[in-house]
Amino acid sequence: MDQMLQGIDWTPLSKAGIDDDGKKQLLASLMPLIQVELKEKISAEFSPEEVDRLNQKAAQEKIKPEDGISILEESYQQKTGRYFMEELGLLVNEYVKKLALVLKGAQKEVTELAHLPKDQLDYLHELISQKKWEEAIKFFDSLKS
Repeated sequence: MDQMLQGIDWTPLSKAGIDDDGKKQLLASLMPLIQVELKEKISAEFSPEEVDRLNQKAAQEKIKPEDGISILEESYQQKTGRYFMEELGLLVNEYVKKLALVLKGAQKEVTELAHLPKDQLDYLHELISQKKWEEAIKFFDSLKS
């Protein structure tokens, strides 16, 4: 993971006021999602026939299943021009940007909430404490318009 961390552009999260520990924690929380997307991206490059061919090649060469990833990565690199770690780095940087946008939006909403009149803030707090999520969202959305 250290190698991957070196290629990350943390600028969007830095601008959002997130410290180094926060950045790593946020990234760690997103890694399962990023890994799923990476797996889907890799799988999308291969037809079932190609997967069978690669599996047969690995079996013929008596490659252990855990080492078979190198055959898959080699084929992926030939198709896309990128290795798995490069693809992972691109996805991580994409998620960092998206996360910064989400945080920026959340910060804006917090600022908007801070300026609400007390009665509206109390009402919103009441809806939330009663777990009336849909009503709270509708009320908050009505304040924006």
